[in-house]
Amino acid sequence: MKDGNVWQAFLRRLLLLFVLVMPLGAWADSVLDSLYVVVWLKPNGDAEFTEKRMMHVDDTGTEGYTVVSNLMEGCHIKEYKLFDDHGEHFYTHVPDWDALHTRNEKALKCGVVESEPGTFCICWGLGHEGVREYWVNYTITNVVRSYADYDAFYHQFIAPGMEPLPRFMEVIISQGGDKDFPVGSVKAWKQGYKGELHVREHSVVAKKFSPLGNKEHVTLLCRLDKGILEPSLSTDVAFKELLDDFTSAGKADKSTSTKKKKGGHIGFLIVAGILLWAALTAVLLYAVKRWKKKG
Repeated sequence: MKDGNVWQAFLRRLLLLFVLVMPLGAWADSVLDSLYVVVWLKPNGDAEFTEKRMMHVDDTGTEGYTVVSNLMEGCHIKEYKLFDDHGEHFYTHVPDWDALHTRNEKALKCGVVESEPGTFCICWGLGHEGVREYWVNYTITNVVRSYADYDAFYHQFIAPGMEPLPRFMEVIISQGGDKDFPVGSVKAWKQGYKGELHVREHSVVAKKFSPLGNKEHVTLLCRLDKGILEPSLSTDVAFKELLDDFTSAGKADKSTSTKKKKGGHIGFLIVAGILLWAALTAVLLYAVKRWKKKG
């Protein structure tokens, strides 16, 4: 066999191996391209959440989900609904969600699972493959509390270890409609992610333009002057105690390790193995070629 034919055969085999093996790692999961969350704070302290998820859905997995965690006593999820692709399909609520059902069995259905006290998962069937939009709308009661000196909104939007993590995320918190916050009446703090946080006249806006890392989460604390809302639940505790707890929790998060996704490591090892095999094969072919010339 001529040298040119040897190299062509080698390259064809390398390409075939690359195409067959790579999907086991890097291409095995659906991708969450963006996550937008709009929160409307209601006068009584309830909050309406609307999430828009833009995803590339592949043929693996059966369901999507959003985690509502760390709910304080007195907070409950109500009036949730889900639809996809610009409202083309409204999902049917299933009282007892079964995670073991197939993708076809979960199609156009949704449900709520309480994984532990104060932590809920709103789940839905992924349905068909391709570029998809999922809209999740729900209300959390009493999420705004009246403290001794201020009112406060405290919520975790993206929980640690959530998969898939968004490549872009934006959270907007407002009173809804055309209402603006009085100038200087709102302050906000963030925790768990490296991104932006802005307080504007009409809203609080959190953003990150790059993918969230495996150790990141998105938790926000907003302080509101008295009189903007009239929360149903109140406490004699000063807001500073809540802020101190929030700050200390943020410091703890920095030293807490989170297991990285195994799929990413597997994909990296596979690619590294392929490249090493290719390099060794190239060296061997070169040595054989030099040996033949000397002979």
